[in-house]
Amino acid sequence: MIKISQQGIKCLIDLGTNKSICVVCKKIENNNFKIIGWSHKKSNGIRKGKITNPEILSKNITDLTQEASKEISIRNLSIKLNISDPKIIINSHSSEINKGGLNISKNDLKNLYKKNTMFQNLKKKKLIHSIPIKFKIDDKFFLDNPLGTVCKKLTLESKNIFVDSDSFYQYQSFMKNSKHTVDELIDTSFASSIPTVTESERSQGVCSIDIGAGLTKITTYYKNAIENISYILFGGNDVTSDIAKGLDISTELAEYIKIVHGNLLFSQDKKINLNLINGKEKIIKQNLLHGIIKPRYEEIFELIRDKIYEILSKNIQIENIVLTGGASQISGLTEFATKILNRKIRLSSPTNDLSYFNKKPEFSTIIGMIELQKNSSFTTVNHSLKNSFLQNTFEKFDNWIQESLT
Repeated sequence: MIKISQQGIKCLIDLGTNKSICVVCKKIENNNFKIIGWSHKKSNGIRKGKITNPEILSKNITDLTQEASKEISIRNLSIKLNISDPKIIINSHSSEINKGGLNISKNDLKNLYKKNTMFQNLKKKKLIHSIPIKFKIDDKFFLDNPLGTVCKKLTLESKNIFVDSDSFYQYQSFMKNSKHTVDELIDTSFASSIPTVTESERSQGVCSIDIGAGLTKITTYYKNAIENISYILFGGNDVTSDIAKGLDISTELAEYIKIVHGNLLFSQDKKINLNLINGKEKIIKQNLLHGIIKPRYEEIFELIRDKIYEILSKNIQIENIVLTGGASQISGLTEFATKILNRKIRLSSPTNDLSYFNKKPEFSTIIGMIELQKNSSFTTVNHSLKNSFLQNTFEKFDNWIQESLT
C-alpha cells in the first residue's frame, strides 16, 4: 500500500441510475489532477436521481470508496457527490458593496462573494452553486479583473443554481445517517456539460444534451454564461424496456441488441438471431427493432425540442447542440436529432488524457466533476449542508481570486 499525503486529494462520486463511479485524484503540476484510484459498480439505492434506499446507497458508496482507495493509505475521504434534480432552477443575481472611492482589494471581493452566497433565499429552494460571471464598476463598466480599481460601488453578477428543498434535504438526511463525509454537491447536468462544449460554443449559444440511462440532462450556455438546466425523466433504460417488452426478452438481452443492432436512420429486413435464457433461439428482423426504438427516441427529442423553445422564448440564442451520454451512442442519432431540432449537432467524446474515461461519452459527468476541481473559470461553490460546507465555499472563491485575478 502506498502512503500519500491527504493534501490535494479529491474523492468524486457520480451516482447514476445504472452505474456508480468513484474517482480518487491528486492535484499535480499546472493545476491538473492525476487519478490515483477509481472504481465502478452497478448502482443500488438510487434511481433517476432519487434516493430509494439510503442504507443500500450508503453501502454502495462505502464499497466504491474502499475499492478506489485500496492501493493508497487514505481513509475517511471527504466526498464530492453529484445530485440530479428535475426541479432545478438558475437565477441571475447581483450583489454590491460601497467602496467610497477606494481601491478594490481581495478582501472586498471575498466580502462581496460572501454577501452573494449568504443572502440567497428562494422559497422551497436551496442554493448549491454560485458562479461568478462579471464585475461592474459604478454601474457603468464591466471588468474581468477589478483588483486595484478605484470606484464608489463594486457589483458582482453571478448565476446561482438552486435545487428543490425536498431533494436537498433527502441528501442531507442520507448524509447525516451515514458515516460518509460529503463536502460538496455538484449538479449532474452542469458537470457533464463542462468537458463537452467549447468556449466558442458557450459564447454563441449551445445546449449540451446528456442522454443517460434514467435521465436526459440539458444545459444551456449563452454569451459564456450558464442560462438554463433542465431534466427529462426518460433515457436509455426506457428504450431498453420498450425492446424487452416488445420482443418478450430479458432486459439484459434487450440492452445488448440495442447497442449492437440499434439504428435510428433506416430499417432493414436483416435477420437478427437472439439466444434466449432458456437456450432457445429467437429470430427477429431489424425493421421490427427499428420500429420499437425510433418512437421512444422521437418522444425524448420532442421533449428536448419543447425545452429548447422555452429557452429561445427568453431571448437566449442557441446555435449549436452537443450530444453526450451513454444513450447518445446509438447509430444515426446525429442525423435523426438534426431533423427534429433543426440545429447544428455534433457528438461529444470528452477528453481526459490522464484517465481511463478519455473519449467515452458515458463518463461525461465524472470527467466534468474532475474538471470542476482544476479549472478556475468554472469555479462553483456550494451552500452549506453543514458548517464545513460554508468554509469550503469561501476557500474555493479565494482560490479563484488567486488563480484568475492575480
